[in-house]
Amino acid sequence: MKDMSALLVFTLALSFAVSAIAEPVRIAVKPGESLAAALLAAGAAFGSAEETTPVPRQSEDTWGWWKRCGDIHNKLVKNAGEEYDVVFVGDSITHFWEVEGKKPYADISREFKVLNLGFAGDRTQNVLWRFRHAGQLDGYTAKVFMLMIGTNNINSSPCRPEDVKDGIVEIIKDIRTKHPESKILLLPVFVHGKAGERPSDKSRYMILNDRHLPGMADGKYVFYYDINRDFLTPEGTIPEGLFRDGLHLTAHGYCIWRDAVMPFFRKHCRPDAIVAAESIEGE
Repeated sequence: MKDMSALLVFTLALSFAVSAIAEPVRIAVKPGESLAAALLAAGAAFGSAEETTPVPRQSEDTWGWWKRCGDIHNKLVKNAGEEYDVVFVGDSITHFWEVEGKKPYADISREFKVLNLGFAGDRTQNVLWRFRHAGQLDGYTAKVFMLMIGTNNINSSPCRPEDVKDGIVEIIKDIRTKHPESKILLLPVFVHGKAGERPSDKSRYMILNDRHLPGMADGKYVFYYDINRDFLTPEGTIPEGLFRDGLHLTAHGYCIWRDAVMPFFRKHCRPDAIVAAESIEGE
């Protein structure tokens, strides 16, 4: 039974991967090479896509990427027509609202109906694949999408900031196509590093944040908020207690994030409430 379950998971993963490619996949097995080795080689070649080309997760599936895809698919099918207030879109930093950020996430969920589409390890191309091949924009409505993606593109590949920008533009286009009336709260790639360090303006992620992301906001449907200013000290350095590993937020970090975005959620999910969201919409 255990072997059968493993086979089913592998078959599902392979079928998803094949569905993301326009042309049929041809696996060439060299003399003396095992089928497993050939599949791994083909997967590695397939996974070297650019930031705008949808691909599923190809690296080590530490946090159950495929299972999470299946769980969310089943949830959306079971609750077809659901009306969400806020949909979170991103990578592990978004995913881990459900881990380190559990308490502030519960605070948000008490006030709003939330769908978390954060997947550990994701890059822009993985989000595009989830949207276009796993149906993660289908079967529901949402008032707000909160998007933060690009950390893994910058940290794990030699891509240029403008390449990541192109991937984010595609993600926003997909959201706008399926949910034309929803608001999108676009956040920068978060600062990262050790306490006391000052983020370099010349780093690739800061170039992405400063030069490319703000221009995506139109003030009507897409809004950009530089939440990094909430994370840094008045001197512009990373404070103690923000990160647990220099990249992922602590519970305290998620509390800062919660407090920064709640006014925007209230304005667009509860328009009859009196709130002050000018700090975000005035960017």
